[in-house]
Amino acid sequence: MPRPCRVRISAPMAIREKAKKLDRVLKALEKFYSRSVLPEGTDPLERLIFCWLFFTNPVTNARKAVKMLEDENVFGDWNEVRVATQRELEDVFKEARIEDAESLAPRIKTFLQNVFEELDDTALEPLKELKPDKAKKFLASLEGLPSWAITYMLVTLGLDTQVPWDPHTERVGARIRLFDPNAALPQRKKLLRAALQDDDPLRLHHLFVEHGKKTCTEEDPKCPKCPVNKDCEYYLRRGARASKAEAGGNGTKAAKKKG
Repeated sequence: MPRPCRVRISAPMAIREKAKKLDRVLKALEKFYSRSVLPEGTDPLERLIFCWLFFTNPVTNARKAVKMLEDENVFGDWNEVRVATQRELEDVFKEARIEDAESLAPRIKTFLQNVFEELDDTALEPLKELKPDKAKKFLASLEGLPSWAITYMLVTLGLDTQVPWDPHTERVGARIRLFDPNAALPQRKKLLRAALQDDDPLRLHHLFVEHGKKTCTEEDPKCPKCPVNKDCEYYLRRGARASKAEAGGNGTKAAKKKG
């Protein structure tokens, strides 16, 4: 008797399905949060500082802070920000309602100072002339820069195409099941990038960060209000468990009533 033929999904097909899912997710998140969360302008340093502030603060507050830093009546340019006192920087952040002003101000000042000491300027455009490995090594040597920001800057400078990796991106990607959360980190990064079919990893990064801050939080995520819960395996499993528990509870109550 012939053995039944097993249908196997090829790896390319699996990637195509994940790519379709990710495309739906990104479109839904962009519609839900609006394009205001995406990076603006072409200045690499401006984009980095915005994302640095945006990572832990509302997008409107982050944009206000960046505009204030560049305002001629405040500092005017990034070199003036570098030489400003920590207190002056904190005051600007607090006026823009940046919640963690006391911790961000010294880190950003340290970063700007280190850039100036190495490049004799605060502009990051010269890094575009370096090979990716040298630019990455340079950025990694700068004190104060968050680990995810190294990839962020390389992508901004056109030296990399990977997705910046941070807790929000990892959590959202794992819950949507774009990759196996138990896989090795290099494999998780590779699978996420393979599912992203466009050349804009920063769009994904900004949308996932905003989603992770507001809806897909680490504790008590707002799953019922999530714009992508239909594509989220975490939500589907969570809902199934809740329904099962509720059914079990109702069965117990019914048994008690019969008794």
